[in-house]
Amino acid sequence: MQQTRERHFTPHPASVAHARSFVADTLNAWELGDRLDDVRLCVSELATNAVEHATSAGQDFRVRVAHGEERLRVEVRDQGGGTPTVRHATTDDCHGRGLLLVAALADDWGASREGASTTVWAEFKLGASTAPLVDHTRVAARAATLPVSAGLFASLGVWTWIGADAHGDPLGIVLLVHPPARRHGETDERIEQQMRALSDAFGLVEAGKPLTDIGPRVTIHHGARILLRPEGSHFGVQVPAHPRLVRLLTERGELAVAVGLDPLAIGAPPAEVDLYVDRGLPANRLLLGRAQAAASLHAIRTVEPPHAPDVR
Repeated sequence: MQQTRERHFTPHPASVAHARSFVADTLNAWELGDRLDDVRLCVSELATNAVEHATSAGQDFRVRVAHGEERLRVEVRDQGGGTPTVRHATTDDCHGRGLLLVAALADDWGASREGASTTVWAEFKLGASTAPLVDHTRVAARAATLPVSAGLFASLGVWTWIGADAHGDPLGIVLLVHPPARRHGETDERIEQQMRALSDAFGLVEAGKPLTDIGPRVTIHHGARILLRPEGSHFGVQVPAHPRLVRLLTERGELAVAVGLDPLAIGAPPAEVDLYVDRGLPANRLLLGRAQAAASLHAIRTVEPPHAPDVR
């Protein structure tokens, strides 16, 4: 039996967040949380496009969500005219990656015209929710089967500061952490699986082992943006770029990357982050590596974290 919900939104930038919340609330009510991160990210891109086109027409846009037994479908309809197409943006473009992102995250997508209306849709295959696990060994084994999605990058909290290496020389540090569980089907075990998968993608090791060189995973763009991505990934995360960190990265050509396995609230103050690190290192709950700065970067989709604290 198919279920559907729809809502109309005004063509205002604030409506993008409202559309995203509407879809997230709908999926939570239907207990369909396994693809929520990817769906929310796609809705953000489609709603943003709708606002840009619908603003010129001065009419509302509609978001419709429907699901059957195997698939979830999201549609965004506006009156702006034109047919959406994927544009391959360069690494320096600030826009143009929206439909590329939808194409990468959704299992299928497309667009149709009906009179003056344009409907862009995305479909997602539905799978069984992951059952809670009971120990870290099983969590680590499960992590090997999980993909690292743009939705995960969009969920991360990112902290940066300047520490010191084994020789006492200054070294920039980036910490990637998932916020606490806040949606149906999301547990601490599931979060750990995702963060272990991210750590494996970067090639990180436990804190007690020598800091490994994970290769050219960092680039600086225009002296103001630091981009970090795993090997072979089409997605990356934008790291808060404090001038001191950018200067040190430029001079030294590397920084330390840390991935936390335990959740930490977005926007946690420095003292709480210090405690998180102090507890996580001896317990092997932080995985580490040394990333080199790359001279150039292939076209990737960057995901800006929800919080960008200053360097401590």
